[in-house]
Amino acid sequence: VYSIASSEQRKELETVMFDKRRDALMLARWDHTPAAVLQALAQNISWNMEVGTSDAAVEVRLDKNPCTPSQALSRLYAGEGSDLGKNAALTVLIAQHQHTPINVLERIAQFDSDIESLKAVSRNPAAGEQALRALLARMATSQMHEIFDKNVATNPSTPADFLEQIYAEGDAYTRTA
Repeated sequence: VYSIASSEQRKELETVMFDKRRDALMLARWDHTPAAVLQALAQNISWNMEVGTSDAAVEVRLDKNPCTPSQALSRLYAGEGSDLGKNAALTVLIAQHQHTPINVLERIAQFDSDIESLKAVSRNPAAGEQALRALLARMATSQMHEIFDKNVATNPSTPADFLEQIYAEGDAYTRTA
């Protein structure tokens, strides 16, 4: 009923759904929670971050929920980004989520220093060409560039010119990928 409720009714529903931590955790985790409710829950978490309280367990469940909409993931990443590197595990979950917006993946690829987050971006099929280019440019001088080359080679979003470049420069395992 949340999606058809008026704004006043939504406020009342949010009070019922999110006042008890247990209910918020359950809604964040349930695979069948409507996207509108997950979006409202993410907004509620963002508001609480501004106030100074945060519930990492709810954030993790939202990040893991396959139904979480892209706006909610973007909001969660922006809330986490206020203290970069605050929670690398949340960034990894956001980076590997299928609904993460391309601009968020690009920001992670360009600015994040956590290797696991960068690997998650390289494997995410939603990562666009710009995110993959930024990632490979950063990792070109790294000793771990072969791992990223393999991940990008198997990513369905990788453009053909990247595949040619990786194939020409890669080892036998990367070429196989």
